[in-house]
Parts: sequence; structure tokens; C-alpha cells
Amino acid sequence: MQKLPEAASLIGLKVKHGSPGYEQPDVIDDVAFFQSTGRAHVIFKSCFSTNMTLNELAEFIAAGEVHYSQHFRNEKDTGLAVLKADN
Repeated sequence: MQKLPEAASLIGLKVKHGSPGYEQPDVIDDVAFFQSTGRAHVIFKSCFSTNMTLNELAEFIAAGEVHYSQHFRNEKDTGLAVLKADN
């Protein structure tokens, strides 16, 4: 797996994201961290976004791919998602 740059350098990175097996190509536009939820918020050029724990974001940076539980309205409303570098 590819080693990725630190979080601030993720902007502009080509990725695939979405439900497992249905990932769509996109580009990371911004990464924000929310202390209130303890989650990272990844925003894409397509105006879609996703959120994951800081540990999951660190796994993505280290490995180039992460399977994670995305939260929607609250922590009980979740769905499995994938984010991977698109070489």
C-alpha cells in the first residue's frame, strides 16, 4: 500500500470513496477536525463529504486505504464506507 502525506497535504489528492464496491473517483478539497465529535471531516471537490475518527484518518494516511464507519445524523446512524488513494 502507498504511504500518504500528512493530513494538511491531502488537499488535491485523487481518491475513491463511497460504499464498499461502489467507490467513486474524487479529489480531496479540505480536511477539518471537530473536537466536539472527535472526528475528521473530509470534503471533496464534488461537494460530497465524509467523516471518520482521527485513528481512521491516520490509517488512511499510513496505508492509502481505510474502511470505516461514517456517521450521519448521530453516532447510531452509521454506514460502512471506504476511502482509498486513486493512483
